[in-house]
Amino acid sequence: MAVIRAKIQAYCSRAEQCESSVRRKLAEWRVPASDAENLVAELIDDGFIDERRYAAAFVHDRLHFGHCGRNKIGFELRQKQISDKIVSEALATIDEDEYIAILQTVAESKKRTLKALEPAVQQRRLQSFLLSRGFETEYIIRYNKK
Repeated sequence: MAVIRAKIQAYCSRAEQCESSVRRKLAEWRVPASDAENLVAELIDDGFIDERRYAAAFVHDRLHFGHCGRNKIGFELRQKQISDKIVSEALATIDEDEYIAILQTVAESKKRTLKALEPAVQQRRLQSFLLSRGFETEYIIRYNKK
């Protein structure tokens, strides 16, 4: 058990992990459920797992590196079984001006690939693309009015 403990601590030390990913990794290593629960509790107590810290890092990375909107980021966090309260707190840390700048960057990049299309089709495809990236409708409409 000491070997597994050291291995899972190393796993958590390399990058932020959430409870569900740690549980999945322990199951992958065929650790019995009762031992896995004890290990997860120890990791939380020792600060190796912190859902708030994980959610904040996840939001930052998905926004700045993945260029995703709030809807998609929130959905992905909920898939990882992060509580709605923590998800809301993490999403609230997004700077509004930075968010709009990222939306504009993503939209301008996509627009360049849609040049040959007529304007109405181009606008529909751009809106559909931005929605699929998780940006809210109100921001997309505000962007299109410019």
